Amino acid sequence: VTAYHRGLKNTVAIGGVEFTLGHIATLKRLNIKNICLCFDTDDGGTGKIKTEQLLDKFFSGQEDLMVKIIELPNDYDPDSYIRTEGIEAFNKLPRLDAFEWRLKQFPYDADTRELCDKMIPLIVNEPNNIQRENMCKQLAGHTQVRLKAIQKELDALLDRDGTQRKKLIDDRIRQTISELKYGGDVVPVLEAAAEDVRQIDNEHLGDVYSAKETLSCVEKTISCFESRPKGLIGWKS
Repeated sequence: VTAYHRGLKNTVAIGGVEFTLGHIATLKRLNIKNICLCFDTDDGGTGKIKTEQLLDKFFSGQEDLMVKIIELPNDYDPDSYIRTEGIEAFNKLPRLDAFEWRLKQFPYDADTRELCDKMIPLIVNEPNNIQRENMCKQLAGHTQVRLKAIQKELDALLDRDGTQRKKLIDDRIRQTISELKYGGDVVPVLEAAAEDVRQIDNEHLGDVYSAKETLSCVEKTISCFESRPKGLIGWKS
């Protein structure tokens, strides 16, 4: 509230418990790709722990969602810092890269597998392939894990959601063709299929199909249906 009244409009207070993946979906739907997290430093380290949890559970692994961390001087929260130092001073605080910040939070004897499991998803967020490679090298140097192994895990994460979503949509298209083939009413069948595709995309936190994209999908299905041979010739049940 203080930040908003001092001119920083695109800000909101969040609680670690109240935040959900639904909020991530909303950010994506609004095309918000740059996020800054600012934690309290007047609570004995609880704010830092909550920030780690937010990164690990919600923000990491979200492709093209760029996250920065704002670290306040000790014994401040955002409200008290802005009231004491002013909004200009707050805006000048360094924005730390989430990957580098999170890597520094691990103790020197941290379990290598656990560290990689939490750090590699943060590389997914980076949209630039060259920077992704640099981050992989940095993680490999920090953990002594082979670069090739880290890159393989990264590739699996980058492809996993898209592959699963494509399979679900392909299955739904086959179901639609089957329903049309056996005499289903065209309009209700296609409307139900389009709604199911939107739901699949929502559940995978992807961009919802636009009206144009949905219409294109429907038109392709209709074309396929209308161009089929009469009867069931050439169709497999």
